[in-house]
Amino acid sequence: MTKVRKILYVEDNYLFGLTMKLLINNIGHECVVAESYEDGLRAFKEENPDLLIVDINLGEGKTGLDLVNELGEELTIPLIYLTSEFSDDIFENAMATRPVTFLNKPVSKINLQRSIEHAIRQNKEESRDSAWEDLIPDSYFVREGNKLKQIKMSETSFIEVQDKYCMVNTPSHTYVVRIQLKKLNEVLPENFIQIHRSYVINIHFLESLDQTKRVVMVSGNQLPVGRSYYDQLKSKIQTL
Repeated sequence: MTKVRKILYVEDNYLFGLTMKLLINNIGHECVVAESYEDGLRAFKEENPDLLIVDINLGEGKTGLDLVNELGEELTIPLIYLTSEFSDDIFENAMATRPVTFLNKPVSKINLQRSIEHAIRQNKEESRDSAWEDLIPDSYFVREGNKLKQIKMSETSFIEVQDKYCMVNTPSHTYVVRIQLKKLNEVLPENFIQIHRSYVINIHFLESLDQTKRVVMVSGNQLPVGRSYYDQLKSKIQTL
């Protein structure tokens, strides 16, 4: 039987907080909801939670990131971020706080359950191993909750690199995984090409190249092309 955990969820939206509390209770865990930065700090000290879930945007004033940074070394439990926006700056700042994962609003029960189970297990094992493992031809596996999900290389449109982490994009989902660019390039097939220090694209998803602005459209996303990568990209296109 799964041990009941106390989860602190910091969320400024009352209805969304109530919905998440019901979901967490239904999964089998206890949930305490704090509706602001100040309430979050107080609840963390008073409730002694086993897991912290924080909405990055807490409305006016201080953010969920501010809350986590204020807790600092006191935060020794697993951390999950919930957000409806996912800009580069938010991702970079949030990643520095070493969360277990990110969840996008609205979150489904199954994704929430898998993320909670993964966070609990990871904390117990005190392990932050790479989320990429057991590579097989034309496929790779990413951790999703307590399972390994197989993703075909052919379904990956582009990868955004953020230090030791990558955002792997498919037409239907974005996976945040831990892998360095050097290791990434060792396993990607020839149809993947680096176009920028922060982007690797699947050439099969390339829709257009604006030679004036030096940007490409990949699966509906506009991405920059770095000056040092431009000639390599043009050469690759000309061989198609």
